[in-house]
Amino acid sequence: MIMKHTITLFFLIMLIINSPAQTRFSKKKIKEEKDKKEYTAITKLIKSKSFLFEAENIHPMNANFINVQGEGNYLKVANDSINSYLPFFGVLHSSTGYNNRGSIEINNNIENYKVYFNDSKKKISIKFRGKKNSETFDMILEVFNSGSATLTLMGSYRSSIRYNGRVLTTN
Repeated sequence: MIMKHTITLFFLIMLIINSPAQTRFSKKKIKEEKDKKEYTAITKLIKSKSFLFEAENIHPMNANFINVQGEGNYLKVANDSINSYLPFFGVLHSSTGYNNRGSIEINNNIENYKVYFNDSKKKISIKFRGKKNSETFDMILEVFNSGSATLTLMGSYRSSIRYNGRVLTTN
């Protein structure tokens, strides 16, 4: 009788101990599946070459970040063209190519567009160039599986600036 209770108690303890481990394993598996689906969707969007980057905050060089969420600051890629309205806070090295609004407005063709997929890190890097008048902007857009993204912009007449935000569909 004591042996029967001991065995029952042993199996009950093993069940209790094993339950949280199974729950952690299940949660990890669910998260991995969610990440995989998100990465597949964002990869498809980037491959379509038709997407919108919406800036939520700005990180000027040598300054604190500036929250611009919901203010309509964007960079739109549509096939071979680029359209943007991104505020600029930083050092201007020349007045050539600078507009009076203190923003980076590009409405031109994309140059040197290259996409790099890092499937193991679920990260996509896009490098391209845009022009506004005589100023050239080299850009690197890093997109993560959740759709969050970082845009680093280097102008030929301005200090570098970084924008954090989200990549969305243009529809």
